[in-house]
Amino acid sequence: TELVDSIFGLRKLASGEIFIDGQKADIQSPEDAIRYNMALLTEERRVSGIFPKISVLENIIIAKQTAEHGYYTDGLFLNNKKRREDADQYVKAFDIKTPGVKAEIQNLSGGNQQKAVLARWMLLTPQILRCKAMNTKQFSVKKLLSNYALFIIMIVMVIVIGSMSPKFFSWRVLRDILMQSSTRIIVALGCLFILISGSADLSGGRTVGLAAVIAGSLAQKADYYIKFWDLPEMPAIVPIIAAVLVGLIVGLLNGFTVSKLKVPAFLATLGWMMVVYGANLLLCNKPPNNSQPLGGFLKNFTNLGSGNIKGIPIIVFFALGLCIIEHIMLTKTCLGREIFSVGSNAEAARVSGINVFKIQMITYALAGACYGLAGALEAARTGSANSSYGNGYEMDAIASCIVGGCSMTGGVGSVLGVFLGVIIFNVINYGLTFIGLSSYWQWVVKGLIIIIAVAIDMRKYNTNK
Repeated sequence: TELVDSIFGLRKLASGEIFIDGQKADIQSPEDAIRYNMALLTEERRVSGIFPKISVLENIIIAKQTAEHGYYTDGLFLNNKKRREDADQYVKAFDIKTPGVKAEIQNLSGGNQQKAVLARWMLLTPQILRCKAMNTKQFSVKKLLSNYALFIIMIVMVIVIGSMSPKFFSWRVLRDILMQSSTRIIVALGCLFILISGSADLSGGRTVGLAAVIAGSLAQKADYYIKFWDLPEMPAIVPIIAAVLVGLIVGLLNGFTVSKLKVPAFLATLGWMMVVYGANLLLCNKPPNNSQPLGGFLKNFTNLGSGNIKGIPIIVFFALGLCIIEHIMLTKTCLGREIFSVGSNAEAARVSGINVFKIQMITYALAGACYGLAGALEAARTGSANSSYGNGYEMDAIASCIVGGCSMTGGVGSVLGVFLGVIIFNVINYGLTFIGLSSYWQWVVKGLIIIIAVAIDMRKYNTNK
């Protein structure tokens, strides 16, 4: 086993050299081995073979898609017709018993799963293939209710709130909810990248706060009496870019700590959350501000958060635009499919030639950029900024993602689910206040929703396992 792993680049060679057809082969990783037309059919199918939470199609074509960039793409986007044709061909050739190539591979028998892994490598037509020694589920109402129980409960809660106060279902209330939800949606979209990749991030809220302060400090009027920086007035795009860059840097620091230093994600992001919050407190305490809330923002900046186009808040367009971009990225590009693959089974992704370190760095960077944008827009929406901004946003984002169908164990999630999760969460929070219930109850309800959501998710995970 150790020798095979070393030849395939999964372990470092202790000594000796590798020759293929008389030529020395420099193999440091599975990506290198695949470039030398090698393949490895592992004995531990579930550990390093299949991606359980993604489709049979994705499991078959992932290695070729990663090794031969451009083979399955038309420009920037995936050619789904070509991917489907190859998957169908190998399902038929290997007689893989499946309801269809879109079915999750974890629902197949062990033998059919192993056939799909073999098909993955045969699609690459390898010169060297090394093998180690090595019932479809029907529709169920019970399974459907189990998967969407919390979603159904939350919708019922919204209906009950509306029946207690009919004015709750009005355009004015909906507009307010959409406006307040927009930055939360952007934070949750950042969190979605992290959760799909199988990791976690607790620094999101504090990154939002730091980005809000950075953006606000660069968006002040020249004659404001507590001017943070001695700088001329700037276009609104400057504070936005600065905030996104700040978030990007925090994301890269998180990604490096998790993927390179191998610090557990919860601890790594908790540590950077504290660092970011401390840096924000120090920044806000800088003279002449002395910990006072920032204000005096330029009109062209605040319009981004509080202005509207034909009655629809501009900030809503930011959130919807980002939803569309992320949906396309996750479903129509090679990068998106690799993110799902790493989250579904990181070891299988590594064996398949995916650079797991690169994917984790990218997901944390994308998440950080989302947090930065959310911070800038939150400052624009409220017309103010201080070090307490973003407090608790990361927990709301995680809860909204779980409610929207993401899994804490990675490999599962959708933009639409996250969007609906954030909206329903905010509708409940807004509704409880609307009917006159103490705001303290929001914390109780929110905590119970998080506990139930994670419990349901782990129950599904353990059942599948």
